[in-house]
Amino acid sequence: MNDTWLKTPLLALTLLTVACGDPSGTYNAVLSVMSGQTVTKSPWQPAKVYRDAHDAVPVIIDLHADTLLAPDEDQPFERLLTNPDKDGHVDVPRLIQGNVTLQVFAAGAKGSLDTLGNSLPAITGKYVDSNGVERSRYGFERDPNVAAYDDPRDTYAHDYANAPTWMPRDVATYLFRMSGRDCKTWYEDGAWDRTVWGETKPCPGFDPARMYLERYLTLAARLRGADAADGRLTLVKSRTELEALLLARRGNKNLVGALLSTEGLYFRSDVSTAAGQAKLRSVFDELFLAGFRMFSLTHFMDNDHGGSATGMGNASVAQGRDLSPAGMQVAELVLQRGGVLDVAHASRATVASLAQLARTQHKPVVFSHGGLSDIPGTKGGDCNTERNIDAAVVRDIASTGGVIGIGFAKEFVCDTDPSAWARAVRHAVDVIDATPLRLYGLASGPLVRGVEHVALGSDYDGGIKAHTDVANLNQYTRALMCTKSILTPDCLERPFAVDEVSKILGANALAVFRASLPAY
Repeated sequence: MNDTWLKTPLLALTLLTVACGDPSGTYNAVLSVMSGQTVTKSPWQPAKVYRDAHDAVPVIIDLHADTLLAPDEDQPFERLLTNPDKDGHVDVPRLIQGNVTLQVFAAGAKGSLDTLGNSLPAITGKYVDSNGVERSRYGFERDPNVAAYDDPRDTYAHDYANAPTWMPRDVATYLFRMSGRDCKTWYEDGAWDRTVWGETKPCPGFDPARMYLERYLTLAARLRGADAADGRLTLVKSRTELEALLLARRGNKNLVGALLSTEGLYFRSDVSTAAGQAKLRSVFDELFLAGFRMFSLTHFMDNDHGGSATGMGNASVAQGRDLSPAGMQVAELVLQRGGVLDVAHASRATVASLAQLARTQHKPVVFSHGGLSDIPGTKGGDCNTERNIDAAVVRDIASTGGVIGIGFAKEFVCDTDPSAWARAVRHAVDVIDATPLRLYGLASGPLVRGVEHVALGSDYDGGIKAHTDVANLNQYTRALMCTKSILTPDCLERPFAVDEVSKILGANALAVFRASLPAY
């Protein structure tokens, strides 16, 4: 998920409306914000050669969409399965139209208002530390449930954590309640302002220690329910199910696979005791049984498992917080059980530790969605933000045999046009190929080829503004293939061949899942 959705004026107005007493009127606003935006849903279709090339791609895999967070308006699973209004970017009919084989659906559980600081500085943008110095909060995410950070002597972190906030709960808590989710996902302390929310009834079975875990499980149940309700959608949890999907699609392109991913793990973990280690294994077992097969440890904020690219640890440590002992245990469980480690949103230190762990076990990691910080020749300036990764991180991920999923948002590739995305893909390939890189860092390992380690990571329905929706993915195929000329100045000077396009759009990600998922 991109932080764009937190910066939009519409969401700001929505949350202000909630704070001022009208939660019942927020549904459509929440739906609009969480669905994301497009420049157009009816773009000019590319030339037939590009349409045909896209339709002929054997496997197309998108590594990240946040569609599960978007609420249903009337019927259960409506947003995923029918979506008559074509809200947002992704639903099953449009996945089929876009020739998508497998869509990774992410389950996010926690968010911060601090990214609003850049657009609404009067609310969260500035604070004064204990030395009387005015500082900016923008660029770092404060967890409203954490009163202190790693080093209490660090004035910046200490004052930041204890600075007053105008909204006492994290953003996701409000969104889960407004979206009509089970009360176990949002009840918290039960002390919701009656003048704003009306009566908050007791929540049977609510366990505050499980609230964030319940959010992942609730979204997973939503995808499983959609799978059960519609024969076109298949939840993939193993290599056997993956191969069965590929075989079935040879005779029926009206089938699409789904794979579940966490976007951060925000339940509390303490592995300093044997009991704490056993509890973490039990929680992981719940997630795995629920169908999760891709795991990112952090989202916008640092947590008990590691550092976020936008976490508070970055305030005083250049590389951010590192992987914690609890995070190491989770990562080892992921690799042992047959999951995929996702380093999107992770701090540089956490990425490095996860990549090193994966290399020692000869397993790939993925950067499911995001952008590059040093793309040459882009419109709209550079993309050197906390979220985006530089050449060293790109190569670190590629050395595990993994893939870099590049997203469609301006914040990722400096422009919403598909040509900007294609330039980012070309840059990532060139970065990997710039100097010889060996698989797993072994002197005897095969050379890593850049074109085999870049993938599609749209971040659809994550609040981003994309050029178009998933039904029109052929726009991106055309951007990869077309050659720059006087008539086509937006195209690549060195476009990709048809077989390379197939790798980027799906075969590379498929190789990761084949190397990672459990057999059954």
